[in-house]
Amino acid sequence: MKKILFVYNADSGMFNTLADIGHKIFSPKTYNCPLCEITHSYFTMRGQWKHLVNMLPFPVSYLHRDQFYEAKLNVEVTEFPVVLLQKDQAVTVLLDRGEIESFNTVTKLVEGIIAKLIALNETSEPD
Repeated sequence: MKKILFVYNADSGMFNTLADIGHKIFSPKTYNCPLCEITHSYFTMRGQWKHLVNMLPFPVSYLHRDQFYEAKLNVEVTEFPVVLLQKDQAVTVLLDRGEIESFNTVTKLVEGIIAKLIALNETSEPD
């Protein structure tokens, strides 16, 4: 089964979440997760993101950086955030940090993911 994984450049947990919210509010220019900036407001996931992510051809999962390391996925990632495609045990980078930074809206991010899936010929499960 194929799945899209969104890995944020932040760690999980209540303290880290509160620290991220504060960082986004008080020092947004130095906030270090462009994926979070696109998909979340200060406190919640953006409604447009919730809607558009459902248009992707595979189920999605969200991981924080520490959860990614705990999952021990078979892929080398040197910089976060990252969008991954998981097919059973094989994991491929769909969008790296630089590509994510090039998108400044939810719509452009989803379009970028779909374009990459098409380029990789990964838009549907095999029959």
